[in-house]
Amino acid sequence: MNPLFDPNIAYILVVLSLFMAVVTFILPGTGVPETITILLMIGAWWVISHMDVNTFALLVAILGLVPVYLAFKRPANQKLLLAVSALMLIGGSVYLFTDSEGKPLVDVWLAVIVSILFLLFVWLLISRGSKILNKRSELDPNAMIGMIGEARSDLAPKGSVYVNGELWTARSANTNLIKQGSPVRVLDREGFTLTVIEEDKK
Repeated sequence: MNPLFDPNIAYILVVLSLFMAVVTFILPGTGVPETITILLMIGAWWVISHMDVNTFALLVAILGLVPVYLAFKRPANQKLLLAVSALMLIGGSVYLFTDSEGKPLVDVWLAVIVSILFLLFVWLLISRGSKILNKRSELDPNAMIGMIGEARSDLAPKGSVYVNGELWTARSANTNLIKQGSPVRVLDREGFTLTVIEEDKK
């Protein structure tokens, strides 16, 4: 039997996919999280497509990401929303794979521990992301416009740029490829993301 088809291993692969989806949402633009997320999701899909999956439980686990999204948008209710997410993730993941009698095949304690670790890392990401966003929001958003920076990765059209002493997620204004190392000019800013255009090299 392929070890990947062990319910506990398959469960961990699914949870890692969900975790990387959250990381991609909170820290977009470098290309690395997106690539890892896609690979994990392909792997998770391939594994569960060869197993009997409780579709309802999978849906509950996936919907458990909704409170995580709301926690990022509404820091005031962060703990409550993450608690709701924990219950949904644990409840859904325990019954992700069941036997013919409907009994869970995933180890309950494994599901509890992995779900708690999942939410702990997500909470740390959200907390750090919120602090960065709050710090940056104190600045005049228009102060960034017109600044010159440098592309730290290829923008195709999204990537990362270094502007005003900080690393930012950015997108190319005209969707043209901006190669790593190219000078860029900031045209606009929305939250964490800057809109830039390649600056003519002099």
